[in-house]
Amino acid sequence: MVKPSIRATMGVAATLWAAFLLPPQLIVWAPSDTPDWIARLANAGVYEWFSSVGASVGLTDAYFLYGAGVAPSFLLIGLVLAHVVRGLGWTGRLFAGLTLAGTALVVVSYAAENWQEPWRALWGVEAVLFMAIGLTGLAAGIAAFRRGIPRSSAALLALTPIVIVVSTLLIRYYPHGTLIGMGLQAAVLGLMAREPDPAPALAVTA
Repeated sequence: MVKPSIRATMGVAATLWAAFLLPPQLIVWAPSDTPDWIARLANAGVYEWFSSVGASVGLTDAYFLYGAGVAPSFLLIGLVLAHVVRGLGWTGRLFAGLTLAGTALVVVSYAAENWQEPWRALWGVEAVLFMAIGLTGLAAGIAAFRRGIPRSSAALLALTPIVIVVSTLLIRYYPHGTLIGMGLQAAVLGLMAREPDPAPALAVTA
């Protein structure tokens, strides 16, 4: 059984990873709109090292490297949610499943920038995925209320669309900004998730 502290750590790690990849990605995407302090941060030596590691395996496109590289955040958040929504039926499974699907879909999305039509239409498909995640998160939250899940956890699940919209608008770039918010949400949900009651011990008779 994964402990709440580990689930919370996974959510925080997802947030930190998305935040780590964000500065150089903003420079590539919109250099003129990127704040000076983020531009300075993007010149840190750690990013030179990360780019060199990517180049050593053939990933020389910074946009793809720092964009598709956010896939582990989808994975970590999805794994936390898969635990949190146990017992919520198909709404919970779909919510966690769509988040986990982002692990592969974000790679496809960034790769599609250089594909020919009609496949190039997959570029930026995470926007559609986030809408689906938001709606299924709301449905999972409603199911949680009906099934007697603690109200704080149920309410936070139901607020998934708000988390997605607010984090995206605040940071002004998806999927990284969106995942920063979702990672924090997953961390809190992971801490609050109720563990199943242990099975009663069998009586031993002589």
